[in-house]
Amino acid sequence: MAVTTAPAGSRPVAHAFLEGAAFLAVLGVAFLARFADLGAFVTSDEINFWMQRSERFLAALRDGAYSATAMTTHPGVTTMWLGALGVLLRDVVDPALLGLPPGTVGALGLMRLPVVLAHTLAIGIGYGILRRLLRRDAAFLAALLWAADPFVIGYSRLLHTDALAGSFGTVSVLAALAYWHHGRHPGMLVLSAASAALAMLSKSPLVILAPWFALVAAWSVRWRVRAAAPVLGCWLLLAGATVVLVWPALWQDPRPAWEQLRAGVAIEGAQPHLLGNWYLGQAVDAPGPWFYATTLAARSTPFSLIGLALLAWLWRREAPLTRRDLALLAAFVIMLTLALTLFPKKFNRYLVPAFPAIDILAASGLLLALHRLWHALPRLLRRRGMITGGIALAVVVNAAGWHPYSIAAFNPLLGGAARGAWAFSAGWGEGLEQAAAWLNAQPDITGVRVASTQTRTLQPYLRAGAQAFTPDDGMLTADTGYVVVYLRDRQPGLAEPFARFARDAEPVAVIRIHGVEYVWIWQVAPPVPTPRVALFGEMLELRGYDLDVTPGAADAEVLLTLFWRVARHIGADYSLFAHIINSAGERVAQVDIPYPTSTWLDGGYATTHVPIDVPAALPAGKYRIVIGLYDAASGARLDLLLPPGGPMAPSDRALPLASLRLQ
Repeated sequence: MAVTTAPAGSRPVAHAFLEGAAFLAVLGVAFLARFADLGAFVTSDEINFWMQRSERFLAALRDGAYSATAMTTHPGVTTMWLGALGVLLRDVVDPALLGLPPGTVGALGLMRLPVVLAHTLAIGIGYGILRRLLRRDAAFLAALLWAADPFVIGYSRLLHTDALAGSFGTVSVLAALAYWHHGRHPGMLVLSAASAALAMLSKSPLVILAPWFALVAAWSVRWRVRAAAPVLGCWLLLAGATVVLVWPALWQDPRPAWEQLRAGVAIEGAQPHLLGNWYLGQAVDAPGPWFYATTLAARSTPFSLIGLALLAWLWRREAPLTRRDLALLAAFVIMLTLALTLFPKKFNRYLVPAFPAIDILAASGLLLALHRLWHALPRLLRRRGMITGGIALAVVVNAAGWHPYSIAAFNPLLGGAARGAWAFSAGWGEGLEQAAAWLNAQPDITGVRVASTQTRTLQPYLRAGAQAFTPDDGMLTADTGYVVVYLRDRQPGLAEPFARFARDAEPVAVIRIHGVEYVWIWQVAPPVPTPRVALFGEMLELRGYDLDVTPGAADAEVLLTLFWRVARHIGADYSLFAHIINSAGERVAQVDIPYPTSTWLDGGYATTHVPIDVPAALPAGKYRIVIGLYDAASGARLDLLLPPGGPMAPSDRALPLASLRLQ
C-alpha cells in the first residue's frame, strides 16, 4: 500500500496561514461590528459633552493652553485625543465617503472613527498576547468573544470613556500576565504599564490596575515583597511617565488636573446621579450593592454566561499555569466590580471594562467542555476546527442580531432586552433617529414644532426646517405639532405636559428596539376656532372648522378650513364635497376634493383647506355650507353620526356646517 507524506515545511506554512486567517477574522469582526452604521444615533453624553470637549481640547493644544485640557473628572484624556483626531478628519474628509450624511451626524461619525480604530488595534494586540497565554483555539475564541461582545461593541462605537478604559485596561492585564508568567519580556512590562496609564486616563476607576498589578507581582514571586518591589516600582514609573506624556495639562500646571481628579472622587463619585437612577423596575437614587452583580449577569452573552459556568465546573482540568492566569484575570474583574460598588453613582456601562476579561474566561470554559466531550461526539464531528468554527459563527451571528443597537443588548437567557429595560435605566439616544425619520416623513413637520424630552439627540436627525424643543413651563406652545417621549425619561415618571399625553392619549407611532418600546410619538390636536363634532363612517371625526370669505372683483372665494381626527383606521381614500345652499335649498356653488385618507395617521389629526369659488352674480343674502364624504368610485356617501342630544343626522348624509352671509 502506497503511503504519501506531506512535503517538508508544508505544515508550518499551513499553520502560519491559519494563524494569519484567524487574526484577520478577529480584526475584521472587531472593526466591522464597530464601524458599520457609525452615525446611526448619537448619545446624550456625546452631543452634550464629548464633541464639545474634543473641539476645546484641540483648540487648547493649538493655542498652547495645555492646562485647559483638564476639563472633566473622568478624566477622559484618551477620548478627547481621539475626538480631536476626529475633528481633524472632519475638516478634510467628506462624510459621504463613509456613507454618512452631512452636518452633525457626519461630524460625529468622523469623530468616532479614531475611537473605532483604537478599539480594533487593542483587540488585535490583545489577541497577540492571548496566543502566549492560552492554547491556539482558546486564544482565538477568547479574542472573538471580546471582539463580538454586543455590550462591549455598543460602547466601543461611541466617543466616550468606558469602552476605551476597557480596551486599554484589558491589554494592560494581559501584558502583565505575559510578563510574569510567560518569559519576563521587558516589552510586556512596558506595554502593561503604558496601557494601564491610558486606561486610567480614560476613566479613573481603572486606577485599580495598580493594586491588581501588585497582587500579580506578589503572587508570581510567592509573596516575596523584596523580589516584586523593583518590578512594581518600574511599572509605576512607566505608567506615571505615560500619564505625563499623554495628558498635556501636566506639562504646564498640574493643579487643574489634580482638582478635576479630586472632584471626581469626592464630589461626583460619592454622590448619586443628579437625575436619579432606575433599578429593578423602580426609580432609585442609588442602586444597592448587588447592582453590578446583576449587570454582570444581564449584560453577558449566552456564550459568556455558559462559558463561565463551565469554567467553574471544569476548573481543575485546566493546566496549572493557565489556571493562574485565569485566576488573576478573574481577580481583576472582582476588584473592579467591588471598587465600583463602593460608589453610590452607578450605571451598568461603568462595568464595560470588565467584560473583555469575562469573555476570555468564558472562552476557556467553553473549550474545556469541548475537550471533555470530545470522545462522546460522533466521529463526523470530531474536528476541533469545525466545532470551534461553529461556535465562532454563532458568536458573530449573535452580535449581528443586535446591530446597530448593541448598546441595548441583554442576555436572552435572562429575559433579553425587555428584562434589561425593566432592570436598568434604558435609552441613551438609540431609536431617536428612527423617530426623526418618522417625523421627517410628515408633510407638516416644517410648519410645526416638536416637543420632546430629548431634544439634543433628536434634532440632528430632523430635516432642515424642523425644530425640536422642551417646554419650559410645562405648557405646549401654539405651534406644537408633535410630542416625543423617550424611554429613559418615562421610566422614573414624566413631568407635564408629557405626562398628560402618556396618560390620556394613544400615540400615533411607537419606535421599538428588539421588541422594547423606546420612543412614543403623539400628534398634538391643533386648536379649533369653531367646534363642530360629527363622525363620518365611524372612522373620521370632524372636530370643527374655520371660515374666511375673501371678496374679489369677479368671483368671491370662501376658504373653509376643516379639522379632523382619525378615529379608526381608514383603509381607503375618500373625497370631500362642500356645497353652498341658498335659502330655497338650491345648490349655488360646490367643490369636490379627493383626500388621501388612507395615509392619515391612526389616532392622528389632519387639517384640510377647502377653497370654494362663489359666482359674482350671486345675490347678497344668507347661505348654508354643507359637507360630506363619499367614495369617488361608487359615489356612495359615508354614514353621518352626530353627538347624542343634538339634531338628527340628515338623511342625505350631508352635514349642515355653517351659515354664510354674502354682501
